[in-house]
Amino acid sequence: MKKIIQKKLYDTEISKEILKISNKLEITNIGYFEETLYKTESGKYFIYGKGGPQSKFGINEGNITFAGSDIWVVNKEDILFWVEYNFKYFSQENIEIILAELKLEISIG
Repeated sequence: MKKIIQKKLYDTEISKEILKISNKLEITNIGYFEETLYKTESGKYFIYGKGGPQSKFGINEGNITFAGSDIWVVNKEDILFWVEYNFKYFSQENIEIILAELKLEISIG
């Protein structure tokens, strides 16, 4: 998917995929969604999300709801909020990938 945001092109085809999460429903389920974190060649981050008609990506048109998708630009703080908000969909390995990508360390306790 491609989207121009603030005169910059964000393209899932040419950007580096960092991590993908989903709500683990079947893709045919109307509530299914997945979100993927990408990094552009210039070091900018964005998330591409898609989902069924009853997911947060559903698009209402009159009395009909369709599957939908979107791209939004994020910074490191936004990514941490994304992890926190979607924590139940992340494995320990996912968390480690994000921390390594953002060059962060956390302590538990």
